[in-house]
Amino acid sequence: MKNFDVLLFDLGGVLIDWDGTTPLVELSAGRLDRETARRFWLESPWVTRYDQGQCTLEQFADGVIEELRLNLSRADFIAAYSTWVKAPYPGAEALLLGLSRRYRLATLTNNNATHFARIQQQLNLERYFSQIFASHLIGMKNPIRRSTTTSPNNSALRQSALPSSTTILNA
Repeated sequence: MKNFDVLLFDLGGVLIDWDGTTPLVELSAGRLDRETARRFWLESPWVTRYDQGQCTLEQFADGVIEELRLNLSRADFIAAYSTWVKAPYPGAEALLLGLSRRYRLATLTNNNATHFARIQQQLNLERYFSQIFASHLIGMKNPIRRSTTTSPNNSALRQSALPSSTTILNA
């Protein structure tokens, strides 16, 4: 087996239970099917803005409500949205603890201030990860399609750049 210097993890849906698809179908009273709801998270400009730290939670909520024509208040949307991050999957912490003894661990995750705060509370990220790249903190979403040397918001990536000889396994 090849030796790796760094194991790179995503958080939501990999180590942390997150489901925004089912609740979005429910909030839309069935107007959105599962595939449309799934694509919303990948394609909505409001999701991108919030995940990149470019708008407030309130602006995000208003934008989503308008874009999807949801029949609920901002407060109700925020209350629901805040609960969509659940807990670490069973065994996730034991896995990270075991791997962190042998490898350097890092995370590159599309996340926002709302969900990231909850994840940090539930899974002490600093305990396992030597580097944490959350989209709302670095101003970019994964996959990063542009060069980190030309991106305007890349100071976190540049400052933490790994040597070119580093072997990374995206777990």
